[in-house]
Amino acid sequence: MKRRAAIVPLAICLILAELALAGLSPEALAQGSGAGGGIMPEPDLTPGRSNSLPPEPEAKADGWRLQGRCDVAIPIYRALINQGTGYELAEFNLGRCLLDTAKKAPDAATAEAMKREAADWTLKAANRGLPNAQNGLAAMYLDGEGVTADPVEAGKWSLLYHDNAARRMYGLPDIAPALQVRLDGALNEKNWDAAQARAAAWSPAP
Repeated sequence: MKRRAAIVPLAICLILAELALAGLSPEALAQGSGAGGGIMPEPDLTPGRSNSLPPEPEAKADGWRLQGRCDVAIPIYRALINQGTGYELAEFNLGRCLLDTAKKAPDAATAEAMKREAADWTLKAANRGLPNAQNGLAAMYLDGEGVTADPVEAGKWSLLYHDNAARRMYGLPDIAPALQVRLDGALNEKNWDAAQARAAAWSPAP
């Protein structure tokens, strides 16, 4: 499959796009999201409390995630998602936090359960059209992380990400060159045709 490789590193663009979508500037992250800067206070997420979510909860959760504090971010993401639809980015970032947390799990079974849940949330966000999640699924299906390895499914999600209008709107580059090389190594022409057929049959979740 022939496509021009992106020059801008994917990771940098994804982080900047996430910060923009969440309303959190890189400067605010560097200084802390509190009004006075520094480390953010941990939110009180006690069930039933009227102030169970901090102000600007998604921005706060993203700040915690980018500081390596998924233990604080995960409850905020879960509370956001429980409010209904429109939190695709929170679903995706919850998945990312679960993958990070799985690396520190006390045993293999717990780690695998976290990876499966991460894949579930990533899939939900991808099926709602979030480009970041579609890109993430391409790697997850290629590596079998939280899902059964399926190179054709990985190719499908890479094609959907490539053609996603939101990707271009937010200035996200195409599939990272290293991942594209791996995909091209795992899929032959027949596999790419099958991936294209799956992508053509896909439609976003309502």
